[in-house]
Amino acid sequence: MKILQITTSFPPLIGGIETYSYNLAKGLIDKGLFLKVLTSVGEERTLNDTNDIHVVRTPSWLNIRYIKIIPLLLTAMFTCLIDRPDYVIAMTWRHEGVVAYLLKKLLKIKYIIVSHGTEITSVCDKYVHRALMTSVFGGAQNIIANSSFTKKTLANALKIDQTCIAVINPPLRIPHVLTTIDTSVIDRKYNLTGKRIILTVSRLVKRKNHALVIRLMADLKDLYPDLIYVITGEGEYQRQLKNLAYELSVEEQIIFVGFVSAEELEGLYQRSEIYVSP
Repeated sequence: MKILQITTSFPPLIGGIETYSYNLAKGLIDKGLFLKVLTSVGEERTLNDTNDIHVVRTPSWLNIRYIKIIPLLLTAMFTCLIDRPDYVIAMTWRHEGVVAYLLKKLLKIKYIIVSHGTEITSVCDKYVHRALMTSVFGGAQNIIANSSFTKKTLANALKIDQTCIAVINPPLRIPHVLTTIDTSVIDRKYNLTGKRIILTVSRLVKRKNHALVIRLMADLKDLYPDLIYVITGEGEYQRQLKNLAYELSVEEQIIFVGFVSAEELEGLYQRSEIYVSP
């Protein structure tokens, strides 16, 4: 079986969907399937080693909201004409889902949609987006939800039976998690020696609720003076979060490390005592 996986979230970026996309591709390849990844993400940073996956990347300067659909569609059409995949896997319903929908209309290729939850609830009150979402999901051969909660949310939003949706929880690569690195390197780089660490790994967007933990740090800093909240990732909410830390006088207890390498991320996981996903 041949598969074309289309995603706008893929390494070298780091995040939940990026990791899901990578591990799903790697897992299917390990099972002996022919799989090629098409992504709008460039290679400005190096995080995960993707040399074992055939990745086609559209120009990074076209990786702009809505506009990215055009290069993804054109590249996908060319790739489909060459490889003749049996299925397209779209990692969300939005950009890649629209591309998959158009591929079905133009080339009669069946597609599968993966849902992660927030891209459903964020458009329920927007008529045009909701109509487009309904069309994209309606044309899918199969629908995958990343959790039982997402499955229920999606079924309610689309008014469909939950039995039409399969749940595939985010794939986990066990050897990747068990890799051992020298955490003292992490301590020196981010000045964490002797510190107790709370860690969050995600995009810096409002719905991730980093602000809740920052407010809690204001209450905890006197009780636990060696406690540090480490935040990885970047996003449009970063400035507000930094301002909040300053207003609460906890800027010394909050460390924004931005995007990090896969090796550094593993080190941060090993160093942290608590992982928070508020």
